[in-house]
Amino acid sequence: PEVSNNFTIHGLWPQIIPEKLPNCTVKEQFNVTLLKSLRNDLLRLWPSLSNYSSPETFWQHEFNKHGQCALEDPLIGNQRQYFKFGIDLMKKLNLLDNLKKHNITPHDSKQYDV
Repeated sequence: PEVSNNFTIHGLWPQIIPEKLPNCTVKEQFNVTLLKSLRNDLLRLWPSLSNYSSPETFWQHEFNKHGQCALEDPLIGNQRQYFKFGIDLMKKLNLLDNLKKHNITPHDSKQYDV
């Protein structure tokens, strides 16, 4: 995959309270056709940076591992909304710009203490 000059999404993990994961009882089959309207955003913001055979395979892995549990949250509710929620958060947070406001910028060798 093409290297990004920005942060990307790896996944969206549901959590009810610190250190307590939700009980995954809802099961929905991954259906890539539900993501058609989100595809461009997914390719740009939620790319596969691993050795998956396709972006769709990566998105399926993320949904099966984390999205199934997220469906219990009324803000999520369905597969399309799981991915849209992650995309919307990424756009809203704009991590790179917020870090730049605090003089934290990407660099090949500079590290920051947090």
